[in-house]
Amino acid sequence: MYEFHSSTGRWPATVDDFAETSLPKRSPVWRQTASTMVFLWPKDLKADPKENAGVLLAYNNAGLFNKLGRVWVCWGDLRTEHLLEPDLRTRLPK
Repeated sequence: MYEFHSSTGRWPATVDDFAETSLPKRSPVWRQTASTMVFLWPKDLKADPKENAGVLLAYNNAGLFNKLGRVWVCWGDLRTEHLLEPDLRTRLPK
């Protein structure tokens, strides 16, 4: 997200926007992997990831952990962690 913003001046709005970053070179299967993610596409991000620590960027919508009620999430400062599904639901935009 930040690489795309740095090069275009706007925040990505679709998965296709990531094709304009270094992601395709670093991960040939990025598109298939992206299909298991739910991107929230926040519009009010700051350019410095540290300032977005409380913003949820994406979460994984598939896998064994999900079946056990845990969800991988990615925060605006690029931290990843597991959240319990009820905790994730309370943090999602209404």
